[in-house]
Amino acid sequence: MLTSECVSLASSDVKYNNLPDSLKAKGEYQFLKKALSDAQHGIHQGVYIITPSGKFIKQVGWGWPTPDVDKINAQIEQSIKTYKGMSKSERLGNIRLTESDRSMPVEATITAPKSKSWLQLRNTTRSYAFPEMELFDIRHPAYVTVDKLWFSEQEKQQFVPSKITKGKREKIPAKALSRMLLNSHLITGRSAWWDEHIQHAEMDMEVISSKNDRVLIHYSGKCKLKANSKWCKESYTGALLGRAIWNPSSKKFTAFEWVSLGEHTIDKLLPNMHRGSNKSVRVASKLELDPQHKCEQGMPPASWPERYSREMQAAVK
Repeated sequence: MLTSECVSLASSDVKYNNLPDSLKAKGEYQFLKKALSDAQHGIHQGVYIITPSGKFIKQVGWGWPTPDVDKINAQIEQSIKTYKGMSKSERLGNIRLTESDRSMPVEATITAPKSKSWLQLRNTTRSYAFPEMELFDIRHPAYVTVDKLWFSEQEKQQFVPSKITKGKREKIPAKALSRMLLNSHLITGRSAWWDEHIQHAEMDMEVISSKNDRVLIHYSGKCKLKANSKWCKESYTGALLGRAIWNPSSKKFTAFEWVSLGEHTIDKLLPNMHRGSNKSVRVASKLELDPQHKCEQGMPPASWPERYSREMQAAVK
């Protein structure tokens, strides 16, 4: 229904409400303010159905934190029925906004340059079931963290042994692993990890077979992080396994997959993120070649651009 009958938009109520007066005076904010004036809290967190003319129909939502999908669908169906029962002039009105009426800046998106063969990975992370878990808790296994991880043409060479002969075994430089660890790719959510929090990070790589332009590489490693700063009092201990296929002619990975399993412990549970008394959960993650899903286009990697080189930043549009 949302895709066939509605135009779905998403933004931040906090950002709207904190705009300077000069931007609040513009058409976009004034349209939204008027449209939601009949809603319970005005411009506030929630899902709302309004007409292109700016008429408020309904706030959609039933059940929290566990949504009742059937009841929500019924609300949407009723809203669509209400909309179709209006006259065309009532539905569309005479409001026409242009680019000059914009109050909220367009969200920045980034795309890796097609002219460079960077290693672009997609990361998914999910917790296992744990005692006292509730859907309010971001660690609940119902939620999956999706992220991106990039390595430049030079950096990706660190994941290929210096000689691609069968049986060649080397260690991956610790620096190559730090971006993955410090950007929280092995846990759900994001944490303020620093270099000094990495107590151990070691990964071996071995050439399993090498034939023509197909070099099969296996990876195995372990890592341990422990932080006790003002912003992060957490620890993580885990193991990684992986495999990749490297093409030495094109200098590209044609396959790449790493999986990890670890224990993530939070010393101080936060009331706006966690529930219960359980501080440790098992977490699994998967890194793979980015399939470039349409819905994720323009999605930046975690900690972009802070933890990426100036050269990579300059190459991104």
